[in-house]
Amino acid sequence: MAFADLIRAARKASGFSQAEIADRADTYQPIVSSVERGKRDTGVASAAHLARAARHRLFLIPTTHPSAVETAARIAAAVHEGSRDGAFRALLDLSDGLAKEDPLVVAALVVAQPEGTGSRDWDAALSGTVAYRLRQAGLPAALWTNQAITEDSELRAPHLHPLDDAPDASKVPPEFLERGILIEEGTLASV
Repeated sequence: MAFADLIRAARKASGFSQAEIADRADTYQPIVSSVERGKRDTGVASAAHLARAARHRLFLIPTTHPSAVETAARIAAAVHEGSRDGAFRALLDLSDGLAKEDPLVVAALVVAQPEGTGSRDWDAALSGTVAYRLRQAGLPAALWTNQAITEDSELRAPHLHPLDDAPDASKVPPEFLERGILIEEGTLASV
């Protein structure tokens, strides 16, 4: 995960402004801004210092799989480019990674609340994927995933093209249905 994404997610999850983080880290707001935008390289020690200022801790966990924060950024980029397939590939990469990891690593990959993707449907699909994989790992849902639960009865399938057949709702895990998303369980299986 890029330190930029991590620091921005930690700051936003804590509710601090860049100026407040700068003050807490004894630095300047433009420095925090440039780190968050990826315009300023930062080492592990500096990233850990900024994370602590946001009341977070930086841990290094050996994995090659993407985190929820990274996945949200990839989905947001794909949404911006109008690439439904790119967004879905990012979601499947996360799902595959979470399915392969030990529960401790799964929890670490999804604990930080990601930024929005720019799409309510993709936010809900990301939230559903994380909640589904946490349940599969025997772990409780991350608190941030509950924000996408909806009472809306409209079911959507953001990964499908308009001419594709709708998924069978009986094959959709409850973590997706309660978020109004139709992604069949078999679709999440790595091939």
